[in-house]
Amino acid sequence: MIKRITHKHPEVEQEIRKDMPAPDMAPLEEKLSYLKSNIFKSLPTSRLTSKTDSPAYSRVATHITAFKKCLVEQGKVLVESQHWESVMNYVFLAWSYVRATPVWDNQPHNTQRKQCFKALTNFCMTALKKGGFGKVF
Repeated sequence: MIKRITHKHPEVEQEIRKDMPAPDMAPLEEKLSYLKSNIFKSLPTSRLTSKTDSPAYSRVATHITAFKKCLVEQGKVLVESQHWESVMNYVFLAWSYVRATPVWDNQPHNTQRKQCFKALTNFCMTALKKGGFGKVF
């Protein structure tokens, strides 16, 4: 119903967007933090084994996939909301979480990490193109 009204009256859409509060980033950050902690909890704890080799990755792979899925879904929701400043804030927030994930010895295992960075870059570029930012960011 709201989409239909705003589609017929674009000036109303702008007024509604101005009056809408910014999305709360705390639940998004909590979810990313929880999923990142799951990644580190599933790493081997023995001092005698590597934490970044292939056997360690096989223990962590499902948690990395869940982390990536959550990150991409959260970003898509924010992009769909078209609240571009919040998208940029999310990119800055999530970037540090992705950067904190392990870098694996075997390069193909780093693919999902790279995909997370790529998704964040795409969200950022979309926000910069459509957000009409001046020199703020």
